[in-house]
Amino acid sequence: MQEFGPIAKVRRRLFAGRPNQAPSTALPVAGVRQDGALFEWQVVALVPPRNRDEYRKDARMPAHPLTDFYLPAVNAGPFVFTAGEVAVETSGPSLVNRFSEVQDEGRFLSYGRIHQERPIMAESWQVYQQLKSYLEACGSSMDQVVHQTLHMVNPADYPALERIATLFYGPKLPPTTVVPIVGTSPYPEATLEAELVAVAM
Repeated sequence: MQEFGPIAKVRRRLFAGRPNQAPSTALPVAGVRQDGALFEWQVVALVPPRNRDEYRKDARMPAHPLTDFYLPAVNAGPFVFTAGEVAVETSGPSLVNRFSEVQDEGRFLSYGRIHQERPIMAESWQVYQQLKSYLEACGSSMDQVVHQTLHMVNPADYPALERIATLFYGPKLPPTTVVPIVGTSPYPEATLEAELVAVAM
């Protein structure tokens, strides 16, 4: 992750200007496929439209609250793609990993519980609240999510995360990919980074 700064400068240049900005997820991983490579990059893009009524990218959201060079979410054709989101209270900014640090009704979720609170639960609440707000700003909602990717430092925490996720999705979660990671960015002490793909209503 010591290379994150230089990569961010290149990415800022490649995606300079409001119409070119896109959501982004950056993660430290155990390794990449090519020996000697320092990073791996993947993009999803729309084919440029030939006609006015074809699918287009709609970058309607303001820049991400933590940085100005990528967007929290974007409408792309019939879908909304979110950036990878970590459990950060953006007014701080500070990492949220206890319910007592949550700024909304989620702070009461640990009340009356006899089991030990796990950081992944407060992080999950914070992340899903952020992602929910991004979907709503793009004209979608949590019940329109068609896939979620959960980048987790400890995949064994998934059952605890799942309990929080049902508060947003109901009893049935969308198709889910869990990816084990070394850490998150830019808060290495966070244990979760999540991104969603939803249908735009």
